[in-house]
Amino acid sequence: MNSNDSSATTFEGGTIIPNVLIDNFKLLEFDSSINYCFISHAHSDHYQYLDVPLPHDNVKYILTKTTQLAILNSSYPNSVSKERIRWISTYKVNEQYSLEPRLEFVLIPNYHCVGSVMILLIDKRGEKPKNVLYTGDARFSASVLGCLSTNHKLSSFIHGNGKLNLVYLDTTFSYRDDLIDIVDNNRGIQLLLDTIRQYPSKTTFIVSDSIRGFEEIYFRIQQEFKSVATWEFNCKLKKRIEMINSERIDNEELMINVLNSITALQLYNEPREFKYHFIFGKPEKEENIKLNIKENNFVVNIKHAINLAKDDYFSFHVPINSTTNTQFKFNHLSNELWLGTIKVRQFTQDVEYKFPYYKRNEIFYPTELKCMYSRHSSYRETKSFINLFKGNIDDIWPCTEGPGSRSKNWGMKRLYGLSNSLYDEKWELFEDDEPIHVLNLWDRKSELVESVLGTIHILESKGSEISKGSMTDVDVDDETNDIIEGKHKRTKLNQPSITEREKLNKQGWRRATVAKGESARTRDMVRYSHNRVKTTDWIVTRKVYKKAL
Repeated sequence: MNSNDSSATTFEGGTIIPNVLIDNFKLLEFDSSINYCFISHAHSDHYQYLDVPLPHDNVKYILTKTTQLAILNSSYPNSVSKERIRWISTYKVNEQYSLEPRLEFVLIPNYHCVGSVMILLIDKRGEKPKNVLYTGDARFSASVLGCLSTNHKLSSFIHGNGKLNLVYLDTTFSYRDDLIDIVDNNRGIQLLLDTIRQYPSKTTFIVSDSIRGFEEIYFRIQQEFKSVATWEFNCKLKKRIEMINSERIDNEELMINVLNSITALQLYNEPREFKYHFIFGKPEKEENIKLNIKENNFVVNIKHAINLAKDDYFSFHVPINSTTNTQFKFNHLSNELWLGTIKVRQFTQDVEYKFPYYKRNEIFYPTELKCMYSRHSSYRETKSFINLFKGNIDDIWPCTEGPGSRSKNWGMKRLYGLSNSLYDEKWELFEDDEPIHVLNLWDRKSELVESVLGTIHILESKGSEISKGSMTDVDVDDETNDIIEGKHKRTKLNQPSITEREKLNKQGWRRATVAKGESARTRDMVRYSHNRVKTTDWIVTRKVYKKAL
């Protein structure tokens, strides 16, 4: 069985370096010239078609020990895939290796998940030597750029005259409708920790995100609350961490940040009195959760978010003091569960948000918290990464792209100021003098954020009073395809039935028309996308842009 075709990355594996494939091995079955297969990290969309028939017996796989262990522990690959990499030699980061005379490579650690690397290929075999950098998935935050700027294997390209002929760049940001700035992960985690601290004793928090790369959140929670909390990991997550910890991780991998320091995670602690209890991963003992609720102890879910605006975060995802916040109206549902309702003025109508809360004295506590956290870069962060090389990059190829990004003319010339672009030539993307607009949802005044983005999310649930507010983008490198909303699904929007459309129309929602000459971005001001939780649920998203105002 091949890997899932609806992958996050759209990169097809081939590079300008002959006989090399990276992160997608579909071509391996049909090209007998392929000798070397690189795997940048252990998310399943980056080792697609690992089980295809080999063209010959000399195919060599290149990856880190950590990535090998993570794939072997994964529930996704079949036995053929696992056996193919089980007994191979693995490689250390920041060391230069030779594949054959005049063809060398370096694995450079990056910030995405445990064991993830960039791949630097140095090919001196032809008349024109080629230097190629494949970033894999990466978050190029300011602290990461600081680490990379001192990396001795990149020094000649950053501080000298060395040329990178082509960079295969993580452009995951391109699946969104807008270019947005993303909150720094350290800031997002600290906001979460500060919010947790406001909850009463005996609260249980479920950190349900368990894809590789979220270990940093577990680690920070343990460090912050280790003296007043207990915790547990679900079996699958515990096994994954134990397997990686069973081998000595290359210390060089730790240069980027704590993502690879999962050896510091404490998997067990002694039963004792505690203020908080944390469950990492999906709970396996549902009866314990139900018992907590029955005893009037709070059970709070924590999920990550990327494009949640600052206004929404502090309006809906922090505790509310009902004596000072009179915007919310609260209705008692059952036990300590309350429904908080707030009306927000959007253009010519009031839109109603509804959220479930717990109540203790005069304070209402959200039943779900958000952690602003992303393992992929924003557009502005990728540009800072490219600028790190001070013009020593000839060309850039996007690793995530599609009709949506091309329709917005997000070509490499326009985004990164290149003089030439093979990608732009292939898709005949035209020169565009229109400035690149980047939305900052956190450091602008709230009125400006609201007027520019104007995004409303309302979940219409049959048989349920509670609507989920602030449905946000999520990182979707997910080996089980357990996706709420993200780049797998964004280009395959489902349309509602006539009955459901009539219901939405009665509530005041209409499809927008576009005046002649207006931006294509305004043509779908009201759209419908399918929610995976129930087939009868629909998310209605209204998007308003500057040109539509």
